[in-house]
Amino acid sequence: MSKKRDHGHDKGNSSAASGFSQRLALWNIAVLQFVCPILFFTNLTRNPYYTQIALLNISISLCALIWVYQTWRSGIWRWPRVSFEAPLLIFLIVGLLATGISWWAHEYVRFGIVYEGIRIWVFTLTNCCIAFYLPFFFTKKLDESTPQLSIWADIVFCVIWGFMWFGFHTMKNPNPNDLIWDPYGAFLWVLAILYAVLRIKDGHTLRVYHVIFSVAMIAGGYGLLQYMGRDIIWSSPVQPYGGRPVSSFGNPNFMSSYLLMVCPIATVFGFRSQGKQAWGYFLVAVICVASALGTLTRSTYVGLLAAYLFLGFILYKKEHLRYVKWAGIALGCIFLLILIFPATPVKSVQSPLARFQEVFEAIQSGKPYAPWHQRILIWSSAWDMVQERPLFGKGWGCFELFYPFYQGQYMLTELFARFRTHANNAHNILLEVWAQVGFIGTGLAILLMTNLFWGGWIIFRSKKEGLSRFLVGALLAGFVGMMVDNFFGNVSIFFAVPAFLFWWNMGALYKEADQIVIQEKPVSPGLGRGLLFIFGVFCLLVMGYFVKRWNQEVYYFKGFKASKAGQVEVSYKNLEKAFGWFEGEVNSNYELGNSYSRFAKVMLDKKYKDQARRFQEKAGDAYYAAIKANPGYDEVYFNLGIIHSQLGEKDKAIEYLEMALFMNPLLKDAYTSLANLYLSKKDYATVAGLFEKAVLTFSKDEELWINLGFVYTRLNEEKQGEELKEKAYRAFREAYRLNPQFKQAYSNLSLISKDLGRSEPLLEVPLITERMKSSLKQRDYASAYDQTKKLVALLPDYADAHLSHGNILFYLERNEEAIEEIKTAIKLKPGLVDAHMNLGKIYIKLKKFDLARRHFSDVLKYDRKNAAAKAALASLPE
Repeated sequence: MSKKRDHGHDKGNSSAASGFSQRLALWNIAVLQFVCPILFFTNLTRNPYYTQIALLNISISLCALIWVYQTWRSGIWRWPRVSFEAPLLIFLIVGLLATGISWWAHEYVRFGIVYEGIRIWVFTLTNCCIAFYLPFFFTKKLDESTPQLSIWADIVFCVIWGFMWFGFHTMKNPNPNDLIWDPYGAFLWVLAILYAVLRIKDGHTLRVYHVIFSVAMIAGGYGLLQYMGRDIIWSSPVQPYGGRPVSSFGNPNFMSSYLLMVCPIATVFGFRSQGKQAWGYFLVAVICVASALGTLTRSTYVGLLAAYLFLGFILYKKEHLRYVKWAGIALGCIFLLILIFPATPVKSVQSPLARFQEVFEAIQSGKPYAPWHQRILIWSSAWDMVQERPLFGKGWGCFELFYPFYQGQYMLTELFARFRTHANNAHNILLEVWAQVGFIGTGLAILLMTNLFWGGWIIFRSKKEGLSRFLVGALLAGFVGMMVDNFFGNVSIFFAVPAFLFWWNMGALYKEADQIVIQEKPVSPGLGRGLLFIFGVFCLLVMGYFVKRWNQEVYYFKGFKASKAGQVEVSYKNLEKAFGWFEGEVNSNYELGNSYSRFAKVMLDKKYKDQARRFQEKAGDAYYAAIKANPGYDEVYFNLGIIHSQLGEKDKAIEYLEMALFMNPLLKDAYTSLANLYLSKKDYATVAGLFEKAVLTFSKDEELWINLGFVYTRLNEEKQGEELKEKAYRAFREAYRLNPQFKQAYSNLSLISKDLGRSEPLLEVPLITERMKSSLKQRDYASAYDQTKKLVALLPDYADAHLSHGNILFYLERNEEAIEEIKTAIKLKPGLVDAHMNLGKIYIKLKKFDLARRHFSDVLKYDRKNAAAKAALASLPE
């Protein structure tokens, strides 16, 4: 064994490295760096960025296979020694141990742990670990021989290539079934790949970062267009995040982190350049900052500020004060842009400043604020995981798997009930790691990141001058920015494209060390070649895994779209193909179960009972497969319970419906379905307990209250007690109070009141209503007022009572009181069209036309075809 300190040029892995295999690796890196962040299909896979994920990991694995080939051929192991490899190795071992312990401890979810474990471990080893080492084996660090490149060549290419996409709508293939292939699009992509391959060429780090700058300009420019409400590629804007631009990344949070890491690099390249070259690099940085602000990702704003603050700090030297000044100016510009950045007109008008203002407004108002309170819900569940398994957590990659089981208890809290979510991450990097690998793994993760940073800091301190020193400083600044960004909620480091750039940057940083320690050792014929073979097989398996997953996603989305279009048979056949490609995707399996269930109903409607039962059984199998893939979806348990109920398997139906309610106490239909099953067993006590829980959560559902009253009467028949009669009375009374038009509730309340010998004022509501109508016919508004006043007193939570009272007040020309009363009706029932319509008319009378316009517009929100509202809007003065 020997150790070698590599200075200056990289000579490659062997003589073979300078041949075709090395060129193939560089071509592949060109695809990795340019195509993966920009290639984006919205109509191919349900997860729009899955093509990026698959292509990225296949390309990384191909690079690793090339390294295997080079090492096998040369017969020499050449491995760079880095300062954090021991903490990394120990963390991986502990992470694997945590997953194994979780698998052993949770028998019920073992299949899910296997599927989720495969996904996260492929990501960890391929997307992160292998990505880190790619710059060592296939690129050349900055030195005196670094080529002189013009950033303006990249800018010109980006402008031309970007403008060519403006013709995509006109030139694209009109056949909607051609989801991938398009001649004009293919021509543009050939140009792009040719550019990236020629630009990267011999693998100099500078060349690679020029390609990354091009990606940032194209994605950033496209994001800014979307921020302004324009889209040059898709016929309708891609806005799955409330109008926030996603560009080619599929998620604004992924793009913002990517741009955050590019910003400091472009800035320092500008510092080390002169004239128009410097202004070109600064233009890249400005586009990155502007587009990152346009994503409206607040955690990235803080990360950007931290990155530039750190950059100014580490560049502080007497002879470099001008660079510190420019870093300070950049920091000030970011602050200024946050304050003055224009609002987006898309969906809800937002701006960077407005994103911060809404936080303070929420604090002042004391009202629930979705981004904050949903995170508290997720963090609380994550902390519960830590408390339950403090040493090793719930297993690396298992957060999403276990989260719903911890969220359920918080759903009974009114504050959190509205923020239920299928969280696939903890929205905080510390809690994300803590919940999955416990105190031991988190300590190792902190040690790993500290070593990673400290090693980079030593490399920076060892460099006195030159572009390499500035690049290392910028990469460290990007590291700091990403840690801050991910601490405050983004966690983009756990997603493919931003994670790849992060680990590539770290590899490029360590590559810049003045003295890289390369460990060399002959590859032994037995163990050495055996290890190479195993690693090569691993890379092939990863490639095969993503081929299978990508095809599964494609067929899943075909089936999903067919299902939404009512093409049930087409749907389940495509979903069967998806299942054939990969059995471990919960959403695909769930949709397959739904399609089978719908087709069973079609068969039942046609009186084909045997075929219907066969498809019901197949639906059950699909739901079981969904639970095996990920047992954290309450809707799967609910549907499986319904299927077993339809098949007459009541005990199994009860088991799965109870699990659905345990995970999601807000699943109202589960209460009713489960109650019906227990009613068939005449288990009235259990049914009463179910409905008692249901009305705690759905206190304004009259159907649940009347069902509860019915069960109390049944229990009373068995036990005979005044207490049960009293409970039934209160339940029937509440049902009728919530809806005075509920005739069954009136009848039941009347009977139970008579049985108790009690005079119930609510039973006078029909008589009061008739008197009010009679008074209105006679235009006796004073008498009508007396009646509606009684109605409001008896029915304070009934919107129609307040509307009637408001209308009478309007007739009596008590307009301000009328307005307040009708507003109360709207507060109780926002979709009460008559209330909005009448309030608009009052405002017209008061010549408050803007307020009138608002309420007539609200009418059209709930009733798009409302002719009266349209006419009223048209009659309003401008």
